[in-house]
Amino acid sequence: MARKDGKDKGILEWPKGSRQWWVRIYENGKEKRYRMENKTQAKAFYSKIKGEQREEKYFPEKYEKKRVAFRAVAEEYCKYGDVHHKRKGDDKPRLDKWIEAFGDQDASSITLGQVEQIMMSMQSEEYAPATTARYLVVLKACLNRAVRDGLLQSNPVQKVKPPKINNIIVRYLTPEQEKALLSALPERFAPVVITALHTGMRQGELLRLKWDDVDFTAMVITVQQAKAGERRRVLMNSVVWNVLDQLKSQNIKPWVFHSSTNTALEGRNLRRAFDQAVKDAKLTPFRFHDLRHSFASRLAMQGANDRTLQELLGHKTPRMVLRYAHLAPTHLWQAIEGLTTTKAKRKVEADAKTEVVDNRKNQVSNRD
Repeated sequence: MARKDGKDKGILEWPKGSRQWWVRIYENGKEKRYRMENKTQAKAFYSKIKGEQREEKYFPEKYEKKRVAFRAVAEEYCKYGDVHHKRKGDDKPRLDKWIEAFGDQDASSITLGQVEQIMMSMQSEEYAPATTARYLVVLKACLNRAVRDGLLQSNPVQKVKPPKINNIIVRYLTPEQEKALLSALPERFAPVVITALHTGMRQGELLRLKWDDVDFTAMVITVQQAKAGERRRVLMNSVVWNVLDQLKSQNIKPWVFHSSTNTALEGRNLRRAFDQAVKDAKLTPFRFHDLRHSFASRLAMQGANDRTLQELLGHKTPRMVLRYAHLAPTHLWQAIEGLTTTKAKRKVEADAKTEVVDNRKNQVSNRD
């Protein structure tokens, strides 16, 4: 391949430092540019085009791609999400943010700089890092689907890095706060909140729960589709058993947690009522998912080991359980508190004297 001043002729990064690579071709004195995913792809494409030009087989029209407005790509992905995702409408507010930013701009022309600028503005608007990261995930998924459907050659924002997330903070309810929350919550939403507090089930798992999944004899709830896509079993304690037994007496099927019209309880309605109760009980910030943290935190503070927590929470690996480690100091506290007893003090003193004698013996032995 021809090179000029040590650089690949016809291949350029623009803007400089943007990691966006272009192939530049001249045809009848007119410049044409093709955007590539990376430098390696640019080199290969440039070599191919130059070969076609030499053999007079280069026809630009076969490489021309129709302009695709981001708005159209986003709206199409939103329809797809409503059909295939667990919770209908979840992606719409996030996509609306990107539609507001890009509108009818050609989706292939969106740059990393544009996306990073919007993420910085979200930070200044006090969006949480985790929230910003979710917005970015939806944008990438939207453009990845456009690539899969042949609307785009590559995802122009694939290399945008999400913000660093500090999700080690664990919020949990004290018994007094739990009473305040339930008092502020409309009565019909109390069963799902109590069940979440005593099982650690996720909101989606609770809302998809059917009576066929509840075994009162074995005191087991079967989650047909957990977060990892697998089935898992959740144990019921007596509180959950009583709550679900009262609900079942209403003889409303198939959903365990239902709306006032006897249909499946919708997540948006639950979240609206829950968030209002949190405000009324003066517990802000507290999310529905923090009920799961409350379940795990209470177990940890009662001395449950990591393996037990992992099993009850349905985590695939113990890594996620580590966030609760600081809440289980019982055995550590007992270890250091043991130093305060008279017997322990005498043992420490005896061990210290033994160590001094041994050191003196070693010193004499070294002199000899």
